[in-house]
Amino acid sequence: MDAQEQVSQPPVRKKRQIKNLLIDRSYQLRYMLWSVVLCVLIFGGLGTWLIWESRESSKFMKQQREAFIQAFRKERSASTKIVEKIKTSARKDLRKVLKVSRDMLNVQLKDKDPDVRSLAKSAQSEFEKDDKVRLQRMQKEDAALLTRRKKEDAALLSQIKHQAKKASMRRTKHEQRVLFFLVGFGLIAVVLISFFSILWTHKVAGPLFKMGRYFDRVSEGELATLQGLREGDQLQDFYARFQRMHQSLRAQQEYDVEVLEGLLSQDLSDTAKEQLAQLIEDKKDSLKSDDA
Repeated sequence: MDAQEQVSQPPVRKKRQIKNLLIDRSYQLRYMLWSVVLCVLIFGGLGTWLIWESRESSKFMKQQREAFIQAFRKERSASTKIVEKIKTSARKDLRKVLKVSRDMLNVQLKDKDPDVRSLAKSAQSEFEKDDKVRLQRMQKEDAALLTRRKKEDAALLSQIKHQAKKASMRRTKHEQRVLFFLVGFGLIAVVLISFFSILWTHKVAGPLFKMGRYFDRVSEGELATLQGLREGDQLQDFYARFQRMHQSLRAQQEYDVEVLEGLLSQDLSDTAKEQLAQLIEDKKDSLKSDDA
């Protein structure tokens, strides 16, 4: 087999077994660890950012809700003051009218005509009775209006709080779903990244491991035919150069064998021939194929 034939041979297709994936444990596990740490940092940062954004949005909504409640209470207080002011003004006007009526009745009560005084007295009694009824009615209306406003305000605030509670529950569930998704997807990603990082580093560590063994054999004088890399292994070009270098050494060794075999036909002493034959045998042994 010449150098061109050895270099151009197709990659060997062999099945990888899980137990053989960790060829260089230190390198492969360290690479896997850094990949997992990077994955955890990415997913952890993403989850933290999403939850922070959700809580910031909820915080903003809470501030908006509190601002609305404060504005509502302020507006309600202002409208109540306006209503009270209108009522106070109306009562003052009514008191003025009633005062005029009382003054007229007082004048009639002092009249010399007994019939006029009698009518005035009767009118005064009816007037006081109507005034008392009017006052009671106004008090009831004010109390009813105040009660109705309190109920409306309480109902509105209760509705706002209920909606806020529901929104908080939805936000909590949303955060839990996001957290569960990130944790679940992150664990799946960690497992996949761990597996594929080991598989990928195996495709690099495998060729390096194989070349390391061949280097050791060359240093021991063994130049057996090299096996090609498996399909999918990395460093194919680098390994092809290594094969060419190895084949050059084999060619030199084969040439040496031919030269030494030519010397055996010459007139040499038996001891020299024996040593030369042993040397040729050793060189041939170094060229024998070996399943690496």
